[in-house]
Amino acid sequence: MSLITRLADKSIRGILKTRGQEFVIREARNGEMIPLLSLLIEHCTMMEGKGAIVQIGANDGIMEDPVRKSIVSHSLPALLVEPLPNLFEELKKNYSGQPQVRFDNVAVSNEPGEANIFRLRADATQFPEWVHMLASFDKSVILKHKDMDGIRGKNFEQYIEDIPVPVVTVKQLLQRHPDLGNITALQIDTEGHDFIVVKSAVDGDCLPRIINYEHKHLSYGDQTACRDLLAKKGYSFCSTGSDTLAYRMI
Repeated sequence: MSLITRLADKSIRGILKTRGQEFVIREARNGEMIPLLSLLIEHCTMMEGKGAIVQIGANDGIMEDPVRKSIVSHSLPALLVEPLPNLFEELKKNYSGQPQVRFDNVAVSNEPGEANIFRLRADATQFPEWVHMLASFDKSVILKHKDMDGIRGKNFEQYIEDIPVPVVTVKQLLQRHPDLGNITALQIDTEGHDFIVVKSAVDGDCLPRIINYEHKHLSYGDQTACRDLLAKKGYSFCSTGSDTLAYRMI
């Protein structure tokens, strides 16, 4: 926004304020959004055959899962990665009857080893179920939710614990599953660690047609750096309020 535009905007808002009025930008949110990720996966499957879906931060494989429908409806091979032991067991149960799906109980980063991941204690049953699906290497990301409905005023922080989890790079992860085959899509949802996982994928020469990652917990600098990194590898982008969908044309 130019200086002139900013001054004009301020002037208009000032005039409206003297009249007891307010200038509000509204965005229509009714109706279903186009499932662009699912459509791109289907398109790639039709054009190039059944490639694998790699999901980092697979959770239980059901709650707000962006790739489950594609995996099940098209019987796509998949590698689902979840570091929390309890969620990992639920994940395997929820994909029973899908023999083309494999699993790995690790976290993914750009350096291998072991790290502590923060989550809500299992005995904190007074909180909404979805809160128990949160896990992050950054405690502050978990604490962002403390003022949300069902959490506010319940001493949320005292129920957060950290547990050690094994960590591998994307390159090591794929080496652990050498028969996975061609990868169509990389889905990432790691509560603030997504840029690091993207860098690990690029470092490991994992450049599938589709990379979908959560950007809402990234700083603006990391958001732009992540897009710059992928743009250099031929990706174009479409972003929602929470996620960025990157598609590689070449």
